[in-house]
Amino acid sequence: MLNINYKAVIHTVHNTRSLIMNKERRSQVTQKGIGDFVTQVDISVQTYLQSILGEEYSEIQFMGEEDTDRKFDDTKPMWILDPVDGTSNLIFDLKHSAVSLALYDGEQIVFGVIYNPYKEETFHAIRGQGSFLNGEPIRVNAEQNLADSLIAFGTNPYARIDKQEYFRYLCDLQLRCVDLRRYGSAALDLADVACGRYGGFVEPYLKPWDIAAGLLLIEEAGGMTSTPAGGKINPLHPSDVLAGAPKVYHEMFEMTKQYDCFECEEEK
Repeated sequence: MLNINYKAVIHTVHNTRSLIMNKERRSQVTQKGIGDFVTQVDISVQTYLQSILGEEYSEIQFMGEEDTDRKFDDTKPMWILDPVDGTSNLIFDLKHSAVSLALYDGEQIVFGVIYNPYKEETFHAIRGQGSFLNGEPIRVNAEQNLADSLIAFGTNPYARIDKQEYFRYLCDLQLRCVDLRRYGSAALDLADVACGRYGGFVEPYLKPWDIAAGLLLIEEAGGMTSTPAGGKINPLHPSDVLAGAPKVYHEMFEMTKQYDCFECEEEK
């Protein structure tokens, strides 16, 4: 049984604000791949959180986006961190990025926090205790249908899928909902589903640090998550993601059966 001071962990995440707002570090950019960047902000935030959490909880493994070469034991506890979800947004000063931190207990995600320093919004969830925004309980919009919803989506630049087929799917989706939104942070999109701003979300080939906290937020807020094929998402491996309020999720799930554009294979 993990003995974690979640309030203190959230406070530690809040302390990254000054690092994220550092314009000089933001301008120091390295390209890892097509559409895949890292800044000194990403590195500074990860270094800070890894240091603090490692000192306080030395027995817990640490998986961070900017250090993925190490081996992990899937049966033991692990922090899962995206130091800046929305790095491209950060580089171009769009002010829509977040820190996403989750805790895996050896079997499932039990805690998640997503912090947007630009809006001073902190989403967090504890398994069995609900989801919260700035300390207030949040829920998905259980009465919402697809036709009444804004839907968030992502266009992962390194997704191993048929992009033309995926965009055909998105065109169909756009005709069935109020409209689509694409803001470049899966973590914040999932958080916005959890609090009822979006009815649903879809994106191919997301990494554990993109989704671990957000999936728990939605589940604890009464929503549903799965792969587009209906499978259970393994939070320690890459996955295509479909999520939403119950009615919206089911409508979107039925749509995905008509399209052959979700083919993420787990990376062992």
